[in-house]
Amino acid sequence: KPEAQEGYCENPVISSILTAIWFKDAKSAGVIYEKHFDPISINLLTFIFTLVSLHFLTFVSANRLHIWQVHFCISEWTTGQFKSKILSETNVATTFEAFYTDLKRWHNLNPTVTTNRRKKLFTRAR
Repeated sequence: KPEAQEGYCENPVISSILTAIWFKDAKSAGVIYEKHFDPISINLLTFIFTLVSLHFLTFVSANRLHIWQVHFCISEWTTGQFKSKILSETNVATTFEAFYTDLKRWHNLNPTVTTNRRKKLFTRAR
């Protein structure tokens, strides 16, 4: 439904990933190094977008295990059979760079609005 669509960087999956990986508990990096996560950086968003686009992400949220498939890497099926790819800089560099360019372009459209959006991501993740 069009009315249910999310804006750019507003899908709740992003906040869930941030919480599960960087804000899980008092010993998590996002809690310990809070000043480096507020607002959520373009680089961290790029990293999340890259990983989500290439793989299933499994994480614990609200005491339940969730498997999120946001986008499946079709190249793992080019032969007609699944062949897992190794997550390496070589395999993800092009994807990372494309997301980084898109996120920088998004940020530059209106830096005040996008910075506030990234601050909201930080607040929701905590």
